Amino acid sequence: MEALCAFGGRAGRNPFAAFALLVFMRSRGGSPPTAGCMGKFWLFSAAIDAHYYGLAVIGVLNSAISLYYYIRIVVFMYLKKDTIGSEPVTSPALAVVLGVAVAATLVLGVYPRLLFELADLSARTLGAAVISASIR
Repeated sequence: MEALCAFGGRAGRNPFAAFALLVFMRSRGGSPPTAGCMGKFWLFSAAIDAHYYGLAVIGVLNSAISLYYYIRIVVFMYLKKDTIGSEPVTSPALAVVLGVAVAATLVLGVYPRLLFELADLSARTLGAAVISASIR
């Protein structure tokens, strides 16, 4: 609980970093329109295509459970006003990197074909068979 309190009031003290963390948490949980959603969709589709239905169900349930933990951090950032620690400082370089990462997370969630083609190209370079015919 003490670790969660460190996120208290983060949205008021550093709104851009809090928004970036919100996008990243949603992506890790598999919420659309993020790259994490498309990655999980691709992974679970491959498990179903290979007839690993139990594994796909466990993966979906695990994703749903993980969203609860991610949402708790977001709640502390946006709804709790208790602040612990020093004032956060965002350098211009950090702001640019966060902006690029947020944009990439959202763009790859809306337009995942680029990511899928890159993964297919990487697999071919390593000598593996085509990853999935369903991405074409």
